[in-house]
Amino acid sequence: MAYGIWTQPVGPGPATPAPLFIDSGSTFPQFKNSIRGSFNFNGAGRSFPISGWDGSGQIVIVPTGSLCWQWEVPPNLVPDVYCVNNIYVENSSSFRVTLNQNPGSNPLFDCGFNVYQIWPRADRNYGITFSNTADYFSISDSGVVGQCIWAWQGTINNALQIPNIGGFNMTNAVVFANWSDGGIGLSYTSDDRVIRVYQNRPYINGNTNEGGSVFARIAVFCNGAGVPEHNGGLNIYSPGTTQCVFSTNRTPFTVDTFIGSGGGNTGMSYPMIPLTSGIGAIKGQGSGWRYQQMRSHTMSGSSIGTGYGRYLFQWDQNYDLGADTVVNLSVPVINAAKVFAGL
Repeated sequence: MAYGIWTQPVGPGPATPAPLFIDSGSTFPQFKNSIRGSFNFNGAGRSFPISGWDGSGQIVIVPTGSLCWQWEVPPNLVPDVYCVNNIYVENSSSFRVTLNQNPGSNPLFDCGFNVYQIWPRADRNYGITFSNTADYFSISDSGVVGQCIWAWQGTINNALQIPNIGGFNMTNAVVFANWSDGGIGLSYTSDDRVIRVYQNRPYINGNTNEGGSVFARIAVFCNGAGVPEHNGGLNIYSPGTTQCVFSTNRTPFTVDTFIGSGGGNTGMSYPMIPLTSGIGAIKGQGSGWRYQQMRSHTMSGSSIGTGYGRYLFQWDQNYDLGADTVVNLSVPVINAAKVFAGL
């Protein structure tokens, strides 16, 4: 016999949303703070703040900006390539980001991160509870639980720009994608809100790997802009007020599992992962040259990985230079079948 709370979200569209079930094992990330700007990483690392965390539950860091940069250092033969190689929580008030090498005190690198707290599991003797389920009735502030503000499915031809959704800070939005083609890599740049398609192969002496077509499902989650009440669904209000702090009007941001950013099998038929503008650096070789590229995200069936992405520069193959690294990060995975109807 089925159990739990079942409801049908209204949106956000344009894709038809899947029915929503809240039952045992469900949880959600609560937005804590966002970091965005240009930062120096002298010493090959720096710390960033975690706002208002009491140490309970689990902190999740989701990159929203670049994780890989190049820096010209004359008279070097090629630019230096700096990549994030680790992101970890160091204490209750900060997390640390480290690079593959020390850039010194000069360069400033543009980057961004969203900090979430996976809500602790409920331990109540009143209200509506399910075993091993997030404590929905402790949500105190409107907008701290991410909402799906845009859901789309179709063929991306070379690139797709996410619309600017009114009322939300789109630079803080997290863009999840599902596709199934190991020969195609995707990346996302938040400044222009564009998903780009790459062929998963090296750039060979002018034969660019940029561009291609792939069928994909895209779900954009963001906090803020208030929480619309759901007539016919579940609404939770701040005690003693009429302020709605959680509703099922839009599909909420719920996490199904985590997986290392380097790749692996998610065990889902339709996994969705957050896209970045480069999940590391990768080198290719051909026609007498070596090629430096960013890593893109790849996906085939239930498995995710990394592959060749945006071309940066090239040099003579006789010199083993450049960078080859993958960000060490546990990324959230959501199930597209819980976002899109018909899966």
